Amino acid sequence: MLSESLPTADLLDSFELSLRAKGLSPRTIQSYRQTADQFDAYLAANGLPTDVNQIRKPHIEAYIASVLETRASATARLRYASLQQFFKWLEAEDEIDDNPMARTVPPTVVEKPVPVLSIDAIRALLAACKTNNPFEAARDEAIIRTFLDTGVRLGEMTGLKASDVDLKLHVAVVLGKGARFR
Repeated sequence: MLSESLPTADLLDSFELSLRAKGLSPRTIQSYRQTADQFDAYLAANGLPTDVNQIRKPHIEAYIASVLETRASATARLRYASLQQFFKWLEAEDEIDDNPMARTVPPTVVEKPVPVLSIDAIRALLAACKTNNPFEAARDEAIIRTFLDTGVRLGEMTGLKASDVDLKLHVAVVLGKGARFR
């Protein structure tokens, strides 16, 4: 092992810089950094080693278990994947000799059924779009129907531009999370 003490907190700015240099999206960088910050805070608050060369598999598992106690399993899986990136970076930078993530297992994501609106609820929602202003009524109904027909996410819908919609072909190109819907 490397003899120099390397507290996690002292490496986080360099980790973030390397993520930016790779051209990762700001959201990805924020997620990775947030996870690394939270992991460091968890270690310190629980009297666990913060020196990256003293962090072991049980420390990582304890952190992930703590995430599972307060968050959804998908969030714990995201935190796990973010920690993997941090430890891969530490390994690539020769900051650690042994990657404790190499022997860990990601948490299982428990699938939760998405609540689906009943036909009556959909009818009520569309009826609520009817206003005295014909433009607002048509706009609101188009938004609701686009959500219903495509499964588009809110962020994708709000990013939609007029140039993304072809009214003649009845097509909208929606970009988000690497997907394109038509």
